[in-house]
Amino acid sequence: MVSVLLIFSFLSACVSQIATIDEHVSSYIGKPISQVQELYLTPQRASIGFFESKVFAWSEEQKKFENGDTLYSYTNPYKDCVINWVADKNNIIISGSYLGDGCG
Repeated sequence: MVSVLLIFSFLSACVSQIATIDEHVSSYIGKPISQVQELYLTPQRASIGFFESKVFAWSEEQKKFENGDTLYSYTNPYKDCVINWVADKNNIIISGSYLGDGCG
């Protein structure tokens, strides 16, 4: 019985982490891309080991589409995580997604 509860707790934690990144990405839809740039391009301190931390900012890449929209990709240099937002020609985010095991 205890093992079943532990497995359920583990699965619940995994699902809640996935919902958290989904909620984070979707929370920026309809907002200016400058809010995302401010968040991801401002250097932050992050733990990368038990006693080790680094100050870093995510790297940004942009790709323009023919219709005027722009894909903004943010890559975490220490985790397997890329977060993408597409902004329209007015720089308002119209969609978002993420890729990588380190995003959760």
